[in-house]
Amino acid sequence: MAPSDEIQVQIDPPSSADATPKPAPTSKRAVRAPPALREQVSRVVTLLAKITIEAITDGRSVTASKKRIVIRAAEETQKAITRYERLASPMRVNVGAPLTNATHAINSTNLANASPAALNLMCSATLASDPKDDLRQELVTCVSEVRKLRGDLATAAYKTLRAPASAAAASYALMAGRPTPAHSTTPHPTPYASRTMTSPPPPLTPSTKPALVITTKTPVTTRQEAVEAFRKSISFREAKYAPSKVSPLSNNKLRVEFDSIRDCEDALRRLRDSPTARVTAEPDRKLRPMIILKGISVDVSSDDLVNVVLGQNTELETYTHEDIKLKFKRSNHNKNLYNAVLVVSPQLFRAAVQMGRVRVDHQRVHAEEFSPFVQCHHCLQFGHVRKHCGSEQRRCAHCAEATHVDTDCPVRENPHATPKCYNCAASNVKFGNTHDTAHRATSSSCTILANMRQKILNNIDYGYTH
Repeated sequence: MAPSDEIQVQIDPPSSADATPKPAPTSKRAVRAPPALREQVSRVVTLLAKITIEAITDGRSVTASKKRIVIRAAEETQKAITRYERLASPMRVNVGAPLTNATHAINSTNLANASPAALNLMCSATLASDPKDDLRQELVTCVSEVRKLRGDLATAAYKTLRAPASAAAASYALMAGRPTPAHSTTPHPTPYASRTMTSPPPPLTPSTKPALVITTKTPVTTRQEAVEAFRKSISFREAKYAPSKVSPLSNNKLRVEFDSIRDCEDALRRLRDSPTARVTAEPDRKLRPMIILKGISVDVSSDDLVNVVLGQNTELETYTHEDIKLKFKRSNHNKNLYNAVLVVSPQLFRAAVQMGRVRVDHQRVHAEEFSPFVQCHHCLQFGHVRKHCGSEQRRCAHCAEATHVDTDCPVRENPHATPKCYNCAASNVKFGNTHDTAHRATSSSCTILANMRQKILNNIDYGYTH
């Protein structure tokens, strides 16, 4: 065979009968990627695909944390395939020198467990000329990134995902853990996440301290005058408590918070009984919170829902119908299910949110807070929806023009067109503000929208546990 001829050769480990490799004839031949590499790439791609499928199908919705895992796994899958295509294609190497033990070790060594130094040694033993540096770097980079991805997935799973319901259900951390090869005598340590994963901590719930609304009996012109009138109306020197926070309200009123209902009621009684008090006090009245139950079977009548929730959940058995009322139903993407929004007492709200899932007949449905914040997509104002909008003026949420709505905006699909927020622009003109207007009027980055949302949330009584 002429030296210029090219053939396909497979690098396999030496057999036990002949541990010493035989020298190969001097020629340039195309060598395909070793079987160990193909098996490693196949295992990595299968692992990443399994993680992607589990992250999407687990639960009824894909959370932001799961989306990040899906995107990361998909990106690494694409990188693994790209590198495999480069390595699997025939590559020209100088086989004029005898194949060494390090060369055969490529096929018998688990590349995922090999150190970068070992990979460099193996690659340098087989490759010659310029291609060897590129291939060696590709191998080291591929293995390093797969290792890093596994560590990131294990950490993310421990922090954001719930533990499996049974031992048979594999968690993301377990799937991301490195399995011990059958031929290895030294087992790999169990990933930290799989050794320590327990039930996740209960979700944090907002709280609202008991408070009084203070109004001066005589009109004042500044908030400082209202504060002075309150201080001269009541003293806390002989009391075993003090206000925890004093906040200004509109019309020079004050909101005074206390650490407990007992302290709040005592201060209210003292102010009402004092003949020299320069202020009046009333309990701070707020809206009751709401929760939404997602994915209720249509077999459960909405008329019976409250009875089922109170009767089937032992955590809620101390509450009555005064603590929970059905507000309205909402459609679900599954026609066999529906969502229900309920107005509840602060105490029941905290209990339901801490539970996370509420038992309803044969189901355990997801429970979370439902915000009363709404924005009209016709006039772009707040507190109502398009269906109940009484304004004749319409505005585009994308470009702020009055000739169309955002669904018909001619520049909405233009990536070079900068959006304009109608509410921020109007506020700048009316009050001399300097709000950024380069965003949609419905964007979460909108200052006006964020302030209105926070104002509504501040008007909800979430209860308080001292």
